[in-house]
Amino acid sequence: MNHTRNWALALLLAVFATGTITSITLLAERQQSTLPSAPTLLAMARDTAAIDDRIVMVRFRASWCEWCARLEAALHSFELGRIVADDYVLVSLTVQESENKIALETPGAQEMMDAAGAGNAGLPFYLFMDSEGTWIADSRVMPNDGNIGYPVTPQEIEAFEGLIERTAPRMTEAERALIAEHLVDHAPEF
Repeated sequence: MNHTRNWALALLLAVFATGTITSITLLAERQQSTLPSAPTLLAMARDTAAIDDRIVMVRFRASWCEWCARLEAALHSFELGRIVADDYVLVSLTVQESENKIALETPGAQEMMDAAGAGNAGLPFYLFMDSEGTWIADSRVMPNDGNIGYPVTPQEIEAFEGLIERTAPRMTEAERALIAEHLVDHAPEF
């Protein structure tokens, strides 16, 4: 009798576990399918940019990318957040995730990055466009079309300043200098 009860309990647990695994799988698939697509996010950003004549700054990132997190923190920081928001509508797209976090990827974002010719540029990669969707610039401004990524070196910071000057003509020289100063002050030590 005890043996039969143990076997029945084991069978019940197996059925429960299988149902739980199926539920988790379905939940993950549903979560992935409910993420807004890159074209949808970009269209919303362009609509917002058109309202007050701002530029769309699209940043391609991944959860494992420390440099991506640093860029996000800088752009949204107390010191820079308002300056950045005055000139840019920020869009963050997740790409190139590890196998166990593939559900975090923004549908269509990698294809967008590939279409920009930056599929192998590294992360973070960013591009700038107007409210009509016309490309203005991207972060491949280092020698040999190298990607700035997160600006750390004096050359990268200077190149980033140049991008800001090209893509945010209303931003003052003092505001651009504040961005560069922030990057220098928050640069990691090697």
